[in-house]
Amino acid sequence: MALFRIECGKIAEIWSVADDLGRLQRLGVITPEELQSAGPAATPAP
Repeated sequence: MALFRIECGKIAEIWSVADDLGRLQRLGVITPEELQSAGPAATPAP
């Protein structure tokens, strides 16, 4: 996904986000079973 901020008819800023996890799932690199068994990547601060 890409978001563009336009100012005075010109692109002033661009923000982009990629769904890397979804892409790896579609390619079969990561299976649903692997996702279920994976623990959290980070823990919230107390």
